[in-house]
Amino acid sequence: MNYVFAREFQELTQGSRASPAFHGQTTLSRWPLSNSRILRFQRQSNFWRPRWFLPEIEPFQERIGGRLALVSEANVVGKKVVTYNLHLESKGDDDLRRSQLDETLNDARRYGSEIPVLLAGDFNLDVSNGLAASAFRRAQFHDAFADQHVPTTPGSFLDPGRSIDWIFTSGPTRVSQPQVHRLISASDHFPLSVTLAFD
Repeated sequence: MNYVFAREFQELTQGSRASPAFHGQTTLSRWPLSNSRILRFQRQSNFWRPRWFLPEIEPFQERIGGRLALVSEANVVGKKVVTYNLHLESKGDDDLRRSQLDETLNDARRYGSEIPVLLAGDFNLDVSNGLAASAFRRAQFHDAFADQHVPTTPGSFLDPGRSIDWIFTSGPTRVSQPQVHRLISASDHFPLSVTLAFD
């Protein structure tokens, strides 16, 4: 596949000088990718930053960098499709996450209503109602899992799991077969998939 990687953080208590520990978002595509760019959010949590009084050990997860959205254009059989691969902050409050979401939606306005846009990722936020849902409606994005919300993280005896991973579309697209693949346990999130058709 074609791919592009955006570095979100460098983990300071992992890796080495010769091989730093980077993590972030990767977009994979069977089709050519172009015009990739990073939208690094203006508002960030300072939870991850190094502090002189913290020992340099993994449990403290000291990092440099910040949350972002990876934006790319895929050429799908001659048709441009814009993808936003985002990861909203896991620390901090919902107000911080909504501000990062607003930055993403404001950025997506540049493409207009005639370009298909796919916006997906780990939002660390339930966006099925409230202010976040209103922001998506105003931006004319559609929830690919409308009325089919199930937890996207594993649960436990006392915790049913959370719905924090999402796929939204805008422009001339039709979505079918939304699925949360709950039998795949390679992460602390379940994979999501949809089938897209372009008008």
